[in-house]
Amino acid sequence: MANKKTFEIVLDKQSFRLKSEEDEKHVKQVAEYVNRQIFDIKKKTQSVSSHHVALLAALNIADEYFKLKEELKSKKVKAKAKIKEIKHLI
Repeated sequence: MANKKTFEIVLDKQSFRLKSEEDEKHVKQVAEYVNRQIFDIKKKTQSVSSHHVALLAALNIADEYFKLKEELKSKKVKAKAKIKEIKHLI
């Protein structure tokens, strides 16, 4: 098990300390991604509280995650079918 390191990140102008086994580059990429989601929502919905913005960002990220997960599953099924097809040709 890797050692957890402590990082300070800023989300929506609020500082957070968190521990992660990931490297600093990864943690920063994730924080930047979340900040972009928050910024995009704030741009579209001017009068929403920061709590609601965070929830909407979480929903958007979860939606993206499940779509990518389903896409990966579909690609795995297609790859297995192709492998089976190739095996029959051999």
